Amino acid sequence: MDAELFTKMVKNYEKTIRNYAHSLTHNRALADDIVQDMWMSLWRQNTEVDINRAFGLLSLAVRRRYVDYCRTKDLKLKFLGAHSDPYRTHDHTGDTVGVLKGVQDRPIIDIETYSVSLKKTLAQLSPKIRQSVEAVVIKGFTHQETADKFGVSINTVLSRVRRGKEQLRRIK
Repeated sequence: MDAELFTKMVKNYEKTIRNYAHSLTHNRALADDIVQDMWMSLWRQNTEVDINRAFGLLSLAVRRRYVDYCRTKDLKLKFLGAHSDPYRTHDHTGDTVGVLKGVQDRPIIDIETYSVSLKKTLAQLSPKIRQSVEAVVIKGFTHQETADKFGVSINTVLSRVRRGKEQLRRIK
């Protein structure tokens, strides 16, 4: 990628991508670090990118970097006791890493109820499909990482995740 195209892409997407990173992290400094790392990586890889369709690629790269950050820091989202805001999630250091937001016309679901419901729904999938869906969708592993973990091809993982999502949509 030439410098002029890269500069134009940064100029077009910088603010949007930073806001997206901040919506994930709820921490401006961390969001800035993740976005900066993403730009540097994109420049080093010298990847050809269609500037008009770059947002999807950039937002995916930011999301993956955030997931990697959470893995390396071993962040666990949990609710603190009744003395704290019940809709804020915190990591093991007490820093806020996410906020659960309710939609006005829908009640906020208790996290334990949601977790039980999710487990029951996932239990209806076949074990191989469930493993792939949990790894890719819930835990945030890439398709290649999941394929390596389970000793199957990436196409098998892609197929299992697609079928799993289709089956989950049909489950009421």
